[in-house]
Amino acid sequence: MNRIARAIVFALALLHSPLVSGADGKPYVSAILVESTTGRVLFEDNAHESRAVASMTKMMTLLVVMEAVESGTTSLDSVVEISKKAEDEGGSQVYLARGGVFTVRQLVAASLIHSANDAAMALAEHVGGSEEAFVAQMNRRRVALGMTETRFTSPNGLPSQRRPDDMMSADDAAKLAVRLLEFPIIREYAARTEMDFRNGTFEKLLTTNKLLGSFPGANGLKTGYHRGAGFCITASAKRGDMELIAVIMGSEARDASFDSAAALLRRGFDNWRWAQPVRKGHRMRDPLMIRNGEVSTVPVVAASTPKLLLEKNEARRLATTVVSDLAEAPIRKGERVGMIVVALDGKTLASVPALADTDVAASTWWERLLGF
Repeated sequence: MNRIARAIVFALALLHSPLVSGADGKPYVSAILVESTTGRVLFEDNAHESRAVASMTKMMTLLVVMEAVESGTTSLDSVVEISKKAEDEGGSQVYLARGGVFTVRQLVAASLIHSANDAAMALAEHVGGSEEAFVAQMNRRRVALGMTETRFTSPNGLPSQRRPDDMMSADDAAKLAVRLLEFPIIREYAARTEMDFRNGTFEKLLTTNKLLGSFPGANGLKTGYHRGAGFCITASAKRGDMELIAVIMGSEARDASFDSAAALLRRGFDNWRWAQPVRKGHRMRDPLMIRNGEVSTVPVVAASTPKLLLEKNEARRLATTVVSDLAEAPIRKGERVGMIVVALDGKTLASVPALADTDVAASTWWERLLGF
């Protein structure tokens, strides 16, 4: 089948797929907002519904490939020979031809920046040996990541009559994005709006992520679309020391998906802050009661600095206490004597060891006898 015929088949498949619609008049079907280093959920709406995700499937393909690079199974400079199966992939592509050779690095860039289905298939065959074996790897990896609302049937999300759609929930997409962003090369390419490809003979890889360059701090990550999935995006952005990930699924319009992701990211940056209620080495206001010492208390300091993500109005409701089973002298400076517990409305958010900030000698037997 030539390229024109494949493009016609692909277009007809899209036309005959059911059109999604947002629930309750919302510009999406499901959404979630998380902080990228902790995965903490800041907002969610129908985030656990498993839905077709189209090209956001490529996030798992890229993760499996990058973990293969990490383990030494392949490398970014490994050469990949293009198969007929990869050549025949339709939809968004970089027109790979059977027998051509490209590096893993080039194919990663094409898959991520240009959302090229043929590049993703070539990567799958290179790393997995076959499409089927690679998809099995994808599904094993999603189980290990706790992605219980996901099922992969392809390495690229391209709809096909020979297999069901790739399915994923917004919550699972966020989990996947958190892990994928740990790779520097993914961060580099996800933030690119364009890139030369095939030594300039292919015009350019052009990003599908319209938030890049338009939303302050936007740095990734992956879009997806086919008629049954609607417009989807996993969007990441970083401002200062905070990085957020917003997932939007099932928008009827491309602009609605980008606008919804931008609104979620803006909401997160406007309303959440990092807080450090306890700092390493800083003496706590109240000393700790001890037994059998020449003094009855010992000042304590925190062993580390917990970093908490809080909404603006939560910081004033934090309570910090030192908890101990009543330490006993003698005590050496730097010795662990209890725990410093940080709680919000009675719920523990963090706990760090409390260390004695001075030496405390034991009292003598006659001082204890007399109650000194």
